[in-house]
Amino acid sequence: MSDLLKHYRRVHEQGFMPIIVEDGRDARIEVEACVVAGMKAVEFTLRWRDSREMIPWIRRNYPDLTLLIGSTIPDNAILADRRKKHPQLMTLEEIVDLDVHGLVSLLPYSPEIIEKYKDTHLVFPCAATHTEAFQLIKAGAHMAKVIGPTLDIVKLCSLGASFNYCPIFVTGGQRPENISDSIEAGAICVAAGFDDSICDMGKDITVEAVAARMKVYLEVMRKAREKVYPELQTAMKADDRVWLNALPHFHPF
Repeated sequence: MSDLLKHYRRVHEQGFMPIIVEDGRDARIEVEACVVAGMKAVEFTLRWRDSREMIPWIRRNYPDLTLLIGSTIPDNAILADRRKKHPQLMTLEEIVDLDVHGLVSLLPYSPEIIEKYKDTHLVFPCAATHTEAFQLIKAGAHMAKVIGPTLDIVKLCSLGASFNYCPIFVTGGQRPENISDSIEAGAICVAAGFDDSICDMGKDITVEAVAARMKVYLEVMRKAREKVYPELQTAMKADDRVWLNALPHFHPF
């Protein structure tokens, strides 16, 4: 198994991605809680002021954890301007030099950027329309990120005429009570930031409490995909080729 496929399969099979955002809590506790909950992949965003320290800390302490970096900015001119107020921001080159496994963005990536990284890193750029989602996947992106909770774009990407080409990764408003809606609409993975998923816990969190909440998300996701993609859940125990053939959408492997 190639390293890229290993990380792709981890994210895909986990289904739910916890997003570690700047939420005023201890990011180290949040990362540990994800591992305790059984997660093999997390997304850490550049909204954290100490991202330059935290990303190497995660890689040192959890070397087996698949680490995606979110809130990336693919335009260096925009990045240079925003770095004046957000010095933690990094170029894509700087980020990949930290030995991370994937790049996530609220912005779309150009075909040139996708081509540059698609064979070494997971690439999840954002799509604002179903047309853009198709273009991003065609260019080589591994999943198209769509901002929820509105699911119109997801539904357009999964209509019969689309032949379910695009793997969709939905973020925004993803809670236990509506994750199944996202999967039934056509998403294959969902994500939620800790500013939302544990917003009722206050700032003084524990590993045990956060891990218990993450297990709820994982179980809801498992049940939702078991209902919509039963053949995929069965294939999770199979080898790579059988699993890839069971995917309902395009994949680059």
